[in-house]
Amino acid sequence: MELTLFDRRITIDFREFLQRFGLLLVFFLLCAVLAVLSDRFLTISNLVNVLR
Repeated sequence: MELTLFDRRITIDFREFLQRFGLLLVFFLLCAVLAVLSDRFLTISNLVNVLR
């Protein structure tokens, strides 16, 4: 995929994108799945415990 930004072409390689942000994507996917499956995952008390 190519994006044009101020007459400069930037190529985005899917493999490079996954190498850079793959772990972060997996983390957000895991949080989303846990939030859907558990009724206590996104509670205030759990978020306070995580931030501690």
